[in-house]
Amino acid sequence: MRSLLVWAAVTAALVFGPLTAGATQSASLPRYSVDTVLQTISEARGQVVVLNFWATWCAGCREEIPELVALREKYADHEVLIVGLSLDTDPGTVRAFLERFPVNYRMAHAAGDIQMLYDLTTIPKTIVYGPKGQKQLDHTGFMSTGDLTQTIDPLLTHEHNN
Repeated sequence: MRSLLVWAAVTAALVFGPLTAGATQSASLPRYSVDTVLQTISEARGQVVVLNFWATWCAGCREEIPELVALREKYADHEVLIVGLSLDTDPGTVRAFLERFPVNYRMAHAAGDIQMLYDLTTIPKTIVYGPKGQKQLDHTGFMSTGDLTQTIDPLLTHEHNN
């Protein structure tokens, strides 16, 4: 019964959109597998999807989080979906981090199969998918809001013109 309730809570979070309060997110971070990521991209047709792989111990990742918060504020929810995928092994570490530094975009734990699929040997790593689900950017290293905007704006303009 308990596992059914957990499944229902995770499913509701995925279906009804990104979590917004840091304390709420930290209490219920879902675990994203390759299948979950592919499903998220598929369900987000018409939106630009930004996947950001990070960890609490990564200085560049911590510097990038305010950039992603600013990016989330720049675009409407129906235009851009941002998912932060933590590579931390201890969920408690991520919960504590998000309680201190709340974010306004979806957060999840990355399952091991994701690390192999996306060749996550160095982080931060950001991958951007266009509104039709095609990979548009695969970048390792810090990205500013401006850098991401330069990738996202043409994708949204192109989608609106089609």
